[in-house]
Amino acid sequence: MIKLPLNGQWTQTNKNNKLGSIWYSKNLNFDKSGYLKLSPRSVNLFDDTETVSNTASPNFDYPVAFGRFSAGDFRLATADEPFNITISNTSKTIAEDTSTDNPNLTSNSHGVWWQNRWHESSSTAVSYNSAGTWTPSVITGLTAGVRHYMAVFKNKQSLCVTNGNTVKLYDTSYTLQKTLTIPSDFEIIGIAYNNYKLAIITRLGFDSSGQNQESYFFIWDGATAEAETGVGLGAYTAMCVFPYKSSFVTIDSLGRFLYWNGGGFQELARFPFYFEEHRWGDLLNVLSYGDNIVVDGDLILINVGFNLDSMGKKGESYLQTNPSGVWCYDPSVGLYHRTAPSISRSYLHTISQANVNTTTNVFTTTSTIPATGNLAMLSDGSVGGLRLATVYYIIKLSSTTFALAETKDLANAGVKIDITSADTNQYIWMYDLKDYGTTYSKKSGAIGLYDQTTNVYKDYIFGGELLGTSLSFGKYLCSNVPFLPNIGYGVLPRIFLDNVIDNTQKLIIKHQPLKTGDAIIVKVKRKQVLGLPTSTPNNATTDELVFTGTKDANTTTDLSEAKTLFDTGNDIECEFIAGVGAGQIVKITDIGESNGTYTLTFEEDIIGAESGLKSYFVIDNWTKTGEVNADNQDNGVYTYLLNEKSSSIFIKLELRGYNTTLEDLQIINTTHKPSK
Repeated sequence: MIKLPLNGQWTQTNKNNKLGSIWYSKNLNFDKSGYLKLSPRSVNLFDDTETVSNTASPNFDYPVAFGRFSAGDFRLATADEPFNITISNTSKTIAEDTSTDNPNLTSNSHGVWWQNRWHESSSTAVSYNSAGTWTPSVITGLTAGVRHYMAVFKNKQSLCVTNGNTVKLYDTSYTLQKTLTIPSDFEIIGIAYNNYKLAIITRLGFDSSGQNQESYFFIWDGATAEAETGVGLGAYTAMCVFPYKSSFVTIDSLGRFLYWNGGGFQELARFPFYFEEHRWGDLLNVLSYGDNIVVDGDLILINVGFNLDSMGKKGESYLQTNPSGVWCYDPSVGLYHRTAPSISRSYLHTISQANVNTTTNVFTTTSTIPATGNLAMLSDGSVGGLRLATVYYIIKLSSTTFALAETKDLANAGVKIDITSADTNQYIWMYDLKDYGTTYSKKSGAIGLYDQTTNVYKDYIFGGELLGTSLSFGKYLCSNVPFLPNIGYGVLPRIFLDNVIDNTQKLIIKHQPLKTGDAIIVKVKRKQVLGLPTSTPNNATTDELVFTGTKDANTTTDLSEAKTLFDTGNDIECEFIAGVGAGQIVKITDIGESNGTYTLTFEEDIIGAESGLKSYFVIDNWTKTGEVNADNQDNGVYTYLLNEKSSSIFIKLELRGYNTTLEDLQIINTTHKPSK
């Protein structure tokens, strides 16, 4: 018998497929020791295609810094303009700050609280907002075209601002007190304060591209014009730096997660691509924008996109083991994928009592109503027939009217929930679901923590650059939300058995109680096949998947290995990683080919799919072998007969629903062909 997790604690080392309890993961939460839980899904709060209420142009770009000032309320510095955000059970407002003297921001801007004022840096100056009023250009003379990141030197009650190869220290009157200068070959791309010291990370400047120098890490006490410590990272650049415990953490371009121990770097973890042939970006690539790290107790949350070098004969740049999104470092677990960002848009409807018809069960609204079958939730108010914080399904009747149903099937059949009464105002959030989270993205922005959990948000707010349903890049602001269904998985390490060939007879899954819609699906990979997995994007002329219906799509990506395997009776699975349906995992029921174009047919409808929409994908030879759900669970123990005869096997555990939780596994095996 093989029992997982090892020593009662789920772990993910990212070193190879032999170590730890989990080889790789997506959308998982390990916070509760000894349990593997599905993370809450994210939704799109706002993106650069929307028009905000107070301006004709959205002017929305990468979030670079969140300034939380009360529950659900943030100042937001983006790579274009400042914004103000309010998110609650009864409010969803994201307004560009167009007030007098607001700064014009760039991709080199930043934001930070100091002296009870929210400061933002533009291309040449720093301004601050106090009680809604901007005081412009309190710091001037900054150099355009370089990053102006800020940190408060707390023991000196001073503000540090980066400017190319210098850090400038200003007092409470915004008078320059000290300037740190490093070699002019380098540009400072991140600073952080902790324990009476300022940490500084660098990269070669854009005018230094002919050099082969490594990124440097400096420590400064703020007292002199020189850094007291300077060490090389052993990599060409770094992503960010952030205070952690009594020191600092940083991530280098090799994928190493490093902790400064005062005399050198201690490696906490590595992203999985470190052990592959891929590399992250190029010599002068900008890996991220703004505050990509936030600390929540002992946990470190990292918002990251991966633009990996294309490798192999197909020029693929995506690794299943290394999805983009929010990763979490937990000292007791390792580094794992926690949340994928989403293009699925959210809407808040504020509906008066007069617009609730208790005779016809119809609601009238002026906000956008997603298509029938999408999700809705009553977040506040009192409506007879509805429960707070419960997922319902939309019946769209017109552009201004809708009803709600208990299930998706009932919504499609037009069976309305009987509404018996209504409050003065009812607040209903609606979600236009196009995906379960994008795991292929190139650039990330900032991440910020909420200070509480509500019916409509939890954990964190974050943003970056995502691919929409036409695979064009846009800027998105996302948030974790409770109650909505999600999809995630953990792939177990390769199970090396005791003999030449063993018979893996049973898989015993111990789990928490499952609700309707929850499921734990068992999948097996019996052998590794050359050419699989196959993924997009790659070096094909048109490598995307173009849908011709909700279950059918075409691509010119070379799927010859997958087709050969499929034609010999093996199961093939498709996981969508960007665009429409991202995060969904489906069985392929047919693969056709004509003149280099492959036609795929899927076992189930793809969320949000319709003719002409596009996706990127990964195809691999996983076979579904079992499923435990609300209908067949038996006191939290599920036994599945595998009867797999092999020298080693891979097992994937796919979790669906909300808070679906796995406790442990037992793999029962006997000898089939003994070692001699």
